[in-house]
Amino acid sequence: MSINVLQANNQARQLREQAAALRGIQSTLALHQRNLNVHWRGEEMIPTNEAIEQKLKNLASVASELDSISNDIVKVAEACQ
Repeated sequence: MSINVLQANNQARQLREQAAALRGIQSTLALHQRNLNVHWRGEEMIPTNEAIEQKLKNLASVASELDSISNDIVKVAEACQ
């Protein structure tokens, strides 16, 4: 079975684009969190911030994993040339 290197590189690029999009979402969510904390003071912000922080970590983790998979795809495609 042969690997289409061009197709593999395109798929890797798409994964990197998705990772970048997730990082953009992460940045936007962090901005909204900061705005909330400036304008809303209350006990309910403690669990709200904890939930947002967990989502920010999840987004970063998934983006990192997509980058890792993308790199693996490129390495395997190059090794199979």
